Amino acid sequence: MDITKFRKKVIEGLVEMPLQMDFMPAENQHVLEEAGKKQICSSCYRENVAELGRKLAKNRTSKTKFRCNECSKFLCLSCFFVLHNAKSI
Repeated sequence: MDITKFRKKVIEGLVEMPLQMDFMPAENQHVLEEAGKKQICSSCYRENVAELGRKLAKNRTSKTKFRCNECSKFLCLSCFFVLHNAKSI
């Protein structure tokens, strides 16, 4: 079988596969969602306030566009995985 026929068979097989909708997270599960605006990471900010004070912390804390859907807090990726005991990708 040549490569063209092989590719055609693969595509035909993929098109006929049923869609599985089991990728949706269960309720009450912490998941990052992309928000429309950027905010400072709440966990990084809390740590920086303890070290630097409020004024410097506001300027030096990283901004993120991701928010936890359950906590409703803006979190950078590293803080999300640390706080929610999830495995890093």
